[in-house]
Amino acid sequence: MDKGETCPIVEAIREVGNENDLLVIRFLSDGSLGFNDMLRMAGNMSPKTLSNTLKRLQEKGIIARNVVSTQPFRVMYSLTQKGMDLKVVLNDLKAWGSKWLMTYNSYYVTNSQDSL
Repeated sequence: MDKGETCPIVEAIREVGNENDLLVIRFLSDGSLGFNDMLRMAGNMSPKTLSNTLKRLQEKGIIARNVVSTQPFRVMYSLTQKGMDLKVVLNDLKAWGSKWLMTYNSYYVTNSQDSL
């Protein structure tokens, strides 16, 4: 890669590299969900943070927002084709994290007691 050339990996991480973006993409990887469904799944994510994340991902063309009904107002979110293409990446990250990070964390927690 030339010095002035952009790295596609770096650009991809800039596009969807924050934790909240990845969580929402993961939630939607199994199908459409409503706002409250995702809020419950997200645990400690605030409604404002989720709302901002959904807007950002929609602007990037990664998720679609579909108004299902107006009385009561109900919106469903789903992955676009661009978002669905990220499922492979997330599965690979999950496998890598399970192999290297979870193993490391288990080893660290188990063996850190020995040094105290």
